[in-house]
Amino acid sequence: MSHRIPDRPSMNLNKRSRHTTQPLTVHLLREGIMESEHTCQAVVVDHRGRTLSMAGNNASTTFARSCLKPIQAIALSATGALDHFSLTEADLAIICGSHMGTIGQARQVFHILWRCDAEPSLLCCPVPPAQSSPLHHNCSGKHAGMIAVCQHQGWLTQAYCDRNHPVQELILALMAELLHLPPAEFIAAHDDCGAPPIV
Repeated sequence: MSHRIPDRPSMNLNKRSRHTTQPLTVHLLREGIMESEHTCQAVVVDHRGRTLSMAGNNASTTFARSCLKPIQAIALSATGALDHFSLTEADLAIICGSHMGTIGQARQVFHILWRCDAEPSLLCCPVPPAQSSPLHHNCSGKHAGMIAVCQHQGWLTQAYCDRNHPVQELILALMAELLHLPPAEFIAAHDDCGAPPIV
């Protein structure tokens, strides 16, 4: 099912003042041999959200997915959970990134949960194939960060991936504040890891 964000009045400058090109084409090379080709769309806007320059279609929408992890992690500092649980730069890095599920990375995620007195069984991300714990999932750091916020705020950790859970509502509010947009303009659908990404 497709969704369309409602038109925003006065979002675009006069067409004569915009620079428009065709979508960007990116070639991935391996030792000079093209492995794959990707078509990309890019938009540059001013502080009021007005389009200044674009390549391709500035009205298209897509899910931000893992690009949102650093923004979702803002909830840790906004609530004070980051300092309260004495989380390290290594903890924050794995919360903000997608990892490969190595033993060392799984241990880093476990460290976050240990610091906030939470069990790995609380993670709602799935157990990857050939693994025995959700700690190895590439999004487990992000999930551990959400659990840390819940523990600090006294919120139930069950169903923390539900879009109506306080931690998800907080993340949405922070995103809306950062982008100067009302929360109602964002569309969310659950990702493969169980958390709702935002478009």
